[in-house]
Amino acid sequence: MVTLDDVARLAGVSSATVSRTLSRPQMVAASTREAVRSAAERLGYQHNASARALATGRTMLIGFSVPSLASSYFPPLIAGAQNRAEAAGYDLVVADSRSDPQREASQLARLRGRVDAVLLAGTRLADPHLAELADAIPVVTFNRVVPDVPSVAIDTAPAFAELGRRLREGGHLRVAYVGGPAGSAADGARLSSLTAGFGQAVEVFGPVEPTFGAGVEVADLLAPTGVTAAVAYNGLLALGLMHGLGTRGRRIPEDFTVAAGDDLIGSAQALNSLMTVLQPVEEAGRDMVDIVLAQLDSTAPESAATPRRTLTARADMSRDPEREDPS
Repeated sequence: MVTLDDVARLAGVSSATVSRTLSRPQMVAASTREAVRSAAERLGYQHNASARALATGRTMLIGFSVPSLASSYFPPLIAGAQNRAEAAGYDLVVADSRSDPQREASQLARLRGRVDAVLLAGTRLADPHLAELADAIPVVTFNRVVPDVPSVAIDTAPAFAELGRRLREGGHLRVAYVGGPAGSAADGARLSSLTAGFGQAVEVFGPVEPTFGAGVEVADLLAPTGVTAAVAYNGLLALGLMHGLGTRGRRIPEDFTVAAGDDLIGSAQALNSLMTVLQPVEEAGRDMVDIVLAQLDSTAPESAATPRRTLTARADMSRDPEREDPS
């Protein structure tokens, strides 16, 4: 059996350096990481995770709870986190809570003691529950601010305000917002920003599930209202709206404008008529892992301030149709 000492001799470093490289690669130089990785691969060395956990008190696992793996929004967030975690020698354990707070609480209870940290996206748990969890294990939330709990957020307000301004400048007199799932923390802020940019009240449809099929169904409700533009919670809803309106004889974008709250399904590339809000979701996933790694790094200086990072979304207007008469 190939041992850690064998890898150390081939790499020309100490056994302690090999151990540190395998358990905390961010703590060693890139050249050392490459030398150890190359030596381990040549020798076929398999690091024993159980032995490492006993020796270091670390499982090298990070839990990641999301409300839906079927949503197009969360896979890029998970991918960003996974890439950063793997680069640091960690693996992700992903749990789908199905937007059920009781299911989420049960999953997190099972994860505690099995993972070194927890990432939470779209959590439905109450603030006291999250604070209690953060006292027991490093926690980072996404798009949710809780006192004394680190977080990463994407600020979509400027992008939605810009959508509202552009629709007003394009001559639209009545605009709709098609909301997302019930309980979505993002809906209120998006609607408020869109309304501020548009300069007057926006008609609201929803909450609805953020799916293509739901968008098709909402098209039935939009068609007779007289609105000439709609901003959808996400890309899937927007594509459903476009399809549903098209089957009812509404030309997109000639006599109806559709914008999407994200572009995580490549909808803007597929359809030149769709305005979108571009959100740096994958970057947010990387930032979440960076924060927990800093918490797990016992050599990092402690800070009195709770780590919070905010990224900014932007509106992609490159597909904004020129319209002389939106009526």
